[in-house]
Amino acid sequence: MSTTDVWTCLRKDDYLRQFIGKVEHPGQMITIAAAQTLGVSEQLSKLAEGITLLDKELKKQVLEKHEDLVSQATWVEKLQGVLSVMHVHVQSLLSSVERVRMKVVEPFNRIESQTLVLSRLHATSDLLRRAARIQQLVKRLPGLDPLRTAHIISELGELYQDVDLSGLDILESEERQIKKERAAVEQKALKIVQQGLLGLDQNQVAVGIEIMIKLNIAEKEVNSLMEEAIKQVKSSTKNALDMNVLVPPTVRGGAGRVSGVNIPTNIQYFRNKLWSSWEHTLSSTIYPVCCQMTLIQNVLNNKIGDMCLSLPENEKKSDLAYIFWSEVDTLMKRSLLKAAEGSSYTKQALEVEYPKLLRMHLDFHKKLQTLNLPGSSKPIFPVIGSCLKDFETAYLSKSTNVVLTSVREMFSEGKEATPYHPPSSDKVDSLVKMISNELSVALVDSTLTEAVAKNVVAKAIKLFCQKAEEMIVTTPEASQVIESPNISQELNISIANSVFYFSEQVKNVLNNLNVKKSIASCITNALRNGDKLTQEILNPLLASVIVAIDSILLTMHNEDYNLKEYSGASSLYMRELQAFVARAATTYLSPFQNLNLVTQSCLEVSSRTLELFMRNATLVRPISIPGQKKLLSDFKTVEDAISPLCTQLSELGKVYRTLRSLRALVTAPVSEVVASPVLGQVIPYSLIITFLISRGPPELPSPHQSVDWTIAAYSEWLDNHPDETSRLELLSGALQKYRKTICDQGLSTFDDIYPVIKSLLENATQFLSSKA
Repeated sequence: MSTTDVWTCLRKDDYLRQFIGKVEHPGQMITIAAAQTLGVSEQLSKLAEGITLLDKELKKQVLEKHEDLVSQATWVEKLQGVLSVMHVHVQSLLSSVERVRMKVVEPFNRIESQTLVLSRLHATSDLLRRAARIQQLVKRLPGLDPLRTAHIISELGELYQDVDLSGLDILESEERQIKKERAAVEQKALKIVQQGLLGLDQNQVAVGIEIMIKLNIAEKEVNSLMEEAIKQVKSSTKNALDMNVLVPPTVRGGAGRVSGVNIPTNIQYFRNKLWSSWEHTLSSTIYPVCCQMTLIQNVLNNKIGDMCLSLPENEKKSDLAYIFWSEVDTLMKRSLLKAAEGSSYTKQALEVEYPKLLRMHLDFHKKLQTLNLPGSSKPIFPVIGSCLKDFETAYLSKSTNVVLTSVREMFSEGKEATPYHPPSSDKVDSLVKMISNELSVALVDSTLTEAVAKNVVAKAIKLFCQKAEEMIVTTPEASQVIESPNISQELNISIANSVFYFSEQVKNVLNNLNVKKSIASCITNALRNGDKLTQEILNPLLASVIVAIDSILLTMHNEDYNLKEYSGASSLYMRELQAFVARAATTYLSPFQNLNLVTQSCLEVSSRTLELFMRNATLVRPISIPGQKKLLSDFKTVEDAISPLCTQLSELGKVYRTLRSLRALVTAPVSEVVASPVLGQVIPYSLIITFLISRGPPELPSPHQSVDWTIAAYSEWLDNHPDETSRLELLSGALQKYRKTICDQGLSTFDDIYPVIKSLLENATQFLSSKA
């Protein structure tokens, strides 16, 4: 039986299979059901049978491989011999190492012992040297000046560093003397610095600071000096704003007393005393301590450079004064706010007369700017901090409310009046004076001026225009141009003129005060609301004027232009146009005082009049040779008709050039018209083609006739389609309708003007395509 067969027999046996599983999967629990059902004797029998199989297989394997086994046994004996030899060598090596170790350890121990003795000798020698130097230096202390004493004490401090000299009887008297001398020098150094600060003597302060540096107390003493200065500022600002100091209780008057100062009736006296007290604090207390801090800062920068005081790494040198100023600014802010909270009179003074308070601080800071550090372009003290911000906000709020209330009252009085009218010029002058005062007072500081311009003046102007806009009459009667100006139109004119007068007066104020351009632009932008309001009044009126002019020009087609002879008389519609334009300019437009805006509006009306005239003139048909002369006369007369609106017709630009160019072609032959160099450049192709169609036969319809429109409807369509492409397409439709009419009538030829117009239309299309 082979090994495989033995293994298979064991695997097939339900009981023995569990032992094979344990061999194949060590560490895994394998439970066989047969092992639980067999008895002990049966299990033993099974085990004996399995052992027998394994013994047989083992004997078989030994028999088949006995040569290999014998060979391996021989090599084991040889290996044992080699190992015994190696053991001898290892023992020899160990004995050699032990001998070497004995030779090294003993010298090392001796060297270690001698090194320890040497280090102790060195330490003792250093102690003796330090003690001798200390005794030598201490003997030199008496009678020296403070700076030299500080140098010696500094050197003594270095000798005491990194070593413990306590408990040495030999130095006991010297240590007592060092402490005594150090305390005395510290006092002298502080006194020197204090005297130097009082006299602003930089050399004296430098000596004191140098002594402190040598004694390693500069950080502590400088911080102490700064804290003392801050306490002084705190006390001074508190007393300057204390009501008991400003108005002592003994002179205020009280129950049963009538003498003394009564604040409500002597408010100006109280304010004068308040301002003088605060100004005295700024100049006599805060400024001197700022000078002292600058002096200390200068000395620190010169003497110790980047010496670290109680400052972060990024705050060296000039930051000492900056920190001091931050504390002072905070103290002033707290004092002012506390004083305002404690007294309504103080609060009112600080808020209402804020510009005066601001001017004091600006003057104070001008003095501070002279305290810059040598070689530094950065001011040691920043510009005004946050101490006045709250009062600036309150001042702007109060000023805004006062001015806006004044505007509202002006217009509320106008509503109650009969008849209803805008504010009078006197009231406008009062408002302008108020605005001028606000700006004048704010000129002490450009930042305040800008804030007043934005928050007071600009808002007042916008409110004035808004209130005026609410008064505007927008009913149809306010835009009529048939009868004399009615009440609604007169009211609108008064509103526009009142706003214009207000705008001009404000501009005069800006010119007189000579404010900065940035500030003036803020107010000027607000004044544009006045122009918008006037334009809002003018637009409906101008629209009515244009509608009337359009209606008059439409009557051109009632004139007879198919004359046999032209007498030279003006057209009826042209005489009517002249009369209406003159009346409109005199009656409806001239009362407006805003000449720039009215002039610009008149230019627009003039341009529109010429555009409508040329549009209608090119549609006139039939027209004979004398009729062309009559139309030419109308071209000349229309320039005179619009002269009341526009004295310089050249200001109309392109539309006027088109009129003059078209006038030159009214009586010209068709060939000359087509060859004109102004086509497409000055005169639009659509306009000249319409003009040529009017010279054609009755079968060639005008553009409006080709689509069954009235001339008015056609004019409206042109207004909604300003692009040449759309207009040329409509004209092309007129030609197509003419061609269809000729075909329907069975005629074999077209009128001579048809190919000319068709060619011109093609050229126009190509011209527009090239431009695109």
